[in-house]
Amino acid sequence: TGIAGRVTASGTAAAVPGTAVLALDVTDFALVSGAVSNGAGDYAMDVPPGTYLLYLVKGTSAAFDAPLTPVTVSGGLTPADPVLTVSRGAIAGTILEAGTSNRVGGGWAMALDPAGNPEAARSTLSSGVFTLPELRPGPHHVVFFDPTGAHAPRFAPSSPDLPGATAVTVAGGATAAVDGVLPPQTRAPATATISGHLVDTAGAAVRGALVVALRAGDLRFEASATSDIDGDYALAVAPGDHLVGFVSTTGEFASGWYGASGVGELTSAAPVEAPAGAVDATLVPLTGTIRGTVTRGASGQYEVVVVAVGPTGVEASTTTLPGGSYGLFGLAPGTYRVAVLDPSGAQVEYWPDQGSFATATPLAVTAGGTV
Repeated sequence: TGIAGRVTASGTAAAVPGTAVLALDVTDFALVSGAVSNGAGDYAMDVPPGTYLLYLVKGTSAAFDAPLTPVTVSGGLTPADPVLTVSRGAIAGTILEAGTSNRVGGGWAMALDPAGNPEAARSTLSSGVFTLPELRPGPHHVVFFDPTGAHAPRFAPSSPDLPGATAVTVAGGATAAVDGVLPPQTRAPATATISGHLVDTAGAAVRGALVVALRAGDLRFEASATSDIDGDYALAVAPGDHLVGFVSTTGEFASGWYGASGVGELTSAAPVEAPAGAVDATLVPLTGTIRGTVTRGASGQYEVVVVAVGPTGVEASTTTLPGGSYGLFGLAPGTYRVAVLDPSGAQVEYWPDQGSFATATPLAVTAGGTV
């Protein structure tokens, strides 16, 4: 006897792989069995006859099957297709050229919070299509730009500045559609280079950060680049004074301007005269990490679900890698308890080796720190 089906997301009905499906006894909520959905969202588990509630855990989303409907197993395989209430949403669309509607390949889309602080950024690569995932429900601004400087940036839907922009509302489990339309612009020949090196406060190289150059005289967008695996970057710009900004594409680090303390301090940024080298910056981390290994006896345990539980519920979850290692990333500074779930073995344990949440030891996560 057992339960089998497919996990889908609320709002989109898309299959959700990597979801822990836990069968809880309807009388006392004890974990009886469970499974992790495969790449197609399918799962199957053995359970004895009885009545169960299905609890789902995936990333930052964790909740009972919506709607909360008991599953009664009497014999054989009972079908159940649980719906995961997804707590985060997305913004997707295409970056186009004004006048021609040609796709702007290699363009960037960046989500900003209501105060204008960068949250996430993604490149369109060659297709002109972008998706900004894992955004919290609520309003977000979106800015589009061409890293070559061949097009002028625009804030959604078509504003040259943030005050004239319209926020895009994101709902959990849904994708909001918005396109960017960039007008072509001419720029002076990019015969100079601004280069430098990015590290975090521990001295480790920061890869994948956006570096943006604005012309100092009129704040016109000149060019952007991303830091490589060693934290190095190079911007091709016209000779002259520029303001250089640094933006984390994942929200892991605070954004800011060269010579200034924060992203909102553009007026106090120090101009950089191109060509210039050693325009270096130290990015301040905003989030922390919990990492470790789950073992059973002397061996690493594979496909066990590890969950970080914060003051308001599940903040992150992941499945262990071969060998039992795991990492819970992007955690806001604060206190967390770690739960370890073995769905197939019907075991729940809290760190360190505790049987209940109440007796678990809280872990203090700090910005830039690893527990």
